Amino acid sequence: MPEVKSPRTRNGNGSDKNRRIDECSECETTLRHSKEAGYPHPGDWPHTDYRPVVSYLRLRLEKYSRNGFLSNRKSGLHLFSERVISLRDMQRYATEKLVHIMYRFGHVKEMAAHHMERQYLWPDNERNKSQVELRETLPWLEELSLGTTKGLLEQLAADLPHLDIRTVLGKLNQIETVLEYELKARMFFVLDVSDTGRYNNLLLAGERFKDNWPRSNGELIEAGNCFSVACYTGCVCHLMRSLEYALRAFEAALKITAPPPGPGNTWGNILGRIEVKKGKGNTKPSPEWIADAAFYDDCLSFFWAVKSACRDKTFHVESSYDKSSAKPLFDCTVAILSTISE
Repeated sequence: MPEVKSPRTRNGNGSDKNRRIDECSECETTLRHSKEAGYPHPGDWPHTDYRPVVSYLRLRLEKYSRNGFLSNRKSGLHLFSERVISLRDMQRYATEKLVHIMYRFGHVKEMAAHHMERQYLWPDNERNKSQVELRETLPWLEELSLGTTKGLLEQLAADLPHLDIRTVLGKLNQIETVLEYELKARMFFVLDVSDTGRYNNLLLAGERFKDNWPRSNGELIEAGNCFSVACYTGCVCHLMRSLEYALRAFEAALKITAPPPGPGNTWGNILGRIEVKKGKGNTKPSPEWIADAAFYDDCLSFFWAVKSACRDKTFHVESSYDKSSAKPLFDCTVAILSTISE
């Protein structure tokens, strides 16, 4: 089978060590204060440590909202709870991109309001910095398919050196409204913190399994994603698909020639062919089986149990799963797959 690179064997002393089945100065005050408070520059943020920055942004935006420089409309930061993702494109770091966008958007708005307080004195060098900040958001907006907001911000960035401050603030408020509408048109989900370790995790069953069983690992990743978003029956379906690669590898390790794709490759038929290798009654076990009989016997028992209790009932719509029933099966499957890849 394609997932199998070598059969699992015992070494000479009977141990299991080698067994395996493979597969501006004043203008900079705000930023300086944020650093002194422990909030790093956005370029230095770690990929997940953005919560203090969000808290800081809320405080600063609330200040200017109270002073009347910002609209009373919510900025959209209420979306930035921990581990927000968009299932539209299954990108894990949608939250990070949104935080970067809102930081730069909010900082430009704050700078404009600050210079309005200074009797509309906004030096060219500071305008240029704000222009750069707005342009930095454009790739992220493109990645998140927020095209209308991107077009408006791109035009504002081009016009910023020539616009008076009040016009800039007005356009920023308009763009904020458009961004809010665009975000509302997208569907976002918040993952349970206890389940985030399963989301898009390539190493659920370990590095060796990932490297040697790529297709089975792909199904296991999908199982983890389904579990993370509370699609528990879908999770079990993917677990069974992941295990089927292991079952076929089991068959191949016993040097069984599988028939062409079709009804002959049901779990029952595969397990039946394996039973022949085990031997029954007056039939002796095959040499392949004898080479690691205890391990193969454990594998066979496991697959029969999974077939009867989970695989058949899941795919023949007799069973559905919730978190409490899917989790033990998930953990067991990961353990089995990890073990057979050692």
